[in-house]
Amino acid sequence: MKSLDVIKAENRWMTPPEQYQIWELQRILEETKALDKRSELQKFRDMISRDCLKTVLNNRVVDESYIFKNQNGPDSLLFTIEPWTIDGVEGSKNWLMYLRRFYVVSSERGKGYAKEFIKWIKLCSEVSGMAVCLVANQYELSSSHTDEGGFFTQTLLEVIKLDSKQVIHHLDFQQEYIEDFYRTAGFVNARILPQIAEAFHATSQQFIYIPNSISKDNLKQIEKVLV
Repeated sequence: MKSLDVIKAENRWMTPPEQYQIWELQRILEETKALDKRSELQKFRDMISRDCLKTVLNNRVVDESYIFKNQNGPDSLLFTIEPWTIDGVEGSKNWLMYLRRFYVVSSERGKGYAKEFIKWIKLCSEVSGMAVCLVANQYELSSSHTDEGGFFTQTLLEVIKLDSKQVIHHLDFQQEYIEDFYRTAGFVNARILPQIAEAFHATSQQFIYIPNSISKDNLKQIEKVLV
C-alpha cells in the first residue's frame, strides 16, 4: 500500500501555484480551527450553500441534489451528494460524503466543467476536513428502463427531470479512462460499498479523497478500508 504522502505527490492535476494555495489554505485553517466550532459536515454543507443552488422540481426541493454554479459558463452540472456510512467504520457519516453521481448537460461536455467541479469538491474536502468517496463509472439518464440509449440533453431542466426518474444506464466503455481520471485527481481506491455490491462495482471503481485537513482519528478509520 502506498503511503499517503506518495499518494498526494501523485496528484498530477495540481500545478505549483495550486499546491501553494492548498498549503496556504492549510495554514489559515490551522490558525482558525480553534475559533470555528462547526462540525466537518456543517462546514461542507456551508460551502455547498455558498457555491451551489438547490435543485427544485415541480416547486419542491430535491433532497441532496444541487446545481453547481459555473464560474466559466452556463450552469450545466447537476450532482447528488450525501453523508455516507461504511460498514465496520465507526461514525463515518460524520466525516465522509458520498458523491453519488454528477451529470453534465450533453451539449456542454468537453469544456472542462467536470474537471472544475472535481477540483471544487476537493476544495470543499480540504476546507471542511470531510473525506469524499464515489464510484467511478459512466452512465446516461433515460426516461424508462426500456430506453437504454440515454438522452442527449440540451438544458439543465431536462437533466433535472430525467434525474428525478432515477433510471440510470451504466456504461462499460472507457472504464480504465474514468478510473485514471480520479486517480490523477488524487483519489485512492477504498472499499466504500457493502461487500455484496462488489458484484456490480469492483474495488478498482471505488474511490475516496482524503484531505490533508482530516483529523488523525478519522484518518485511522479510513486506513481500515484502503485497498
